[in-house]
Amino acid sequence: MVADVTCLDVIVAPKPQEDGDLDAGVSSGGDAADRAATPSPVDVTYPTVGGGRSRLRSVGAALLTVVSVVLVVLTLLAGYLRSDLLDTDGYVAMVAPLASDPAIRAEVTDALVTVIDDHVDIAALSAEAFSALTPGTGTRAAQVLSPLIAAQLQSYLHDTVERFVSSSAFATAWTTANRAAHATLDRLLAGDTGIVAIDLAPMVARIRQRLIDDGFTAAEQIPAIHHQVVLWQSDALRRAQRAVSALNTAALVLPWMTALAIIATIGVAAPTRRWRAVMGLGLGITTVMLLLAVASVVARGRYLDAVPADVITPDAARAVFDTVVAPLRTRIWVVAVVGAVPAVLAFVAERRGWPSGRRFHPR
Repeated sequence: MVADVTCLDVIVAPKPQEDGDLDAGVSSGGDAADRAATPSPVDVTYPTVGGGRSRLRSVGAALLTVVSVVLVVLTLLAGYLRSDLLDTDGYVAMVAPLASDPAIRAEVTDALVTVIDDHVDIAALSAEAFSALTPGTGTRAAQVLSPLIAAQLQSYLHDTVERFVSSSAFATAWTTANRAAHATLDRLLAGDTGIVAIDLAPMVARIRQRLIDDGFTAAEQIPAIHHQVVLWQSDALRRAQRAVSALNTAALVLPWMTALAIIATIGVAAPTRRWRAVMGLGLGITTVMLLLAVASVVARGRYLDAVPADVITPDAARAVFDTVVAPLRTRIWVVAVVGAVPAVLAFVAERRGWPSGRRFHPR
């Protein structure tokens, strides 16, 4: 019977497994099943921690950005009003360059000549002078020559006024007149009037004395004249008296409020989004400043169209507006740059992956 077992039977006959091999097989199969059931570390999805808080911080940062931009605008306007318009020394320093402006000099010269003309009858004076110099001359000659003398006297008067307006004495008188005129600005902001004007009385007195010193004794007829020259007229500013008063009152507090709002905006933003918070602040401030710059140009055109030509000449009104608004425009461009620089730096920092705060690393 042993001879009936072939070689093929020996080859294909299964080898009996020992107990140890059975345990190993079971263990191996179990490990494989465990490995299949265990997810890969890269496939682990951690639950979002504090998702609601993150959204709340984003909304809070956005709202604080708007508040910060509004406070920046209010701080800028309040500083301009308090330092350049409402402060007497600031106002006088602001309008001092107008003393050398050709349009203002022409405006004041014409006003002074007109005032003196109204109180000195040049035509009658020239006729008297002609009769005194040429007694016995016929009426026909007096009618022909008296206007020539009147024209010469008028030219002399105009030249005297022009020399005064071109002198350093006029710059001093201009400063004194504007210091007194600042009271009319206060009344404008209080809603009492819509104009700011300077009194020509001190200038008329100086010209009167110059004419007398030159031998023009008829100038003694010129009385103390309180004639005003309008520098600017603004009914809109008069109507905004409450807003102006509120800004003036809050001018000392607004910078601190603005700084706190900006710090709060960056602090409330999520740590990983603080560069974006800085960018939002900077872009918001710069954009609003550019809008203010455009608004000042539009306001300039509307103001010049609204001012009556019989109140102040267009050239003089243009010179006054540009001078008064110049400090505001300077502040606008400075703040625009201050807003743009951090925005650009924050953009570069985020692109390069610079850390903006502590990040959350789940374990």
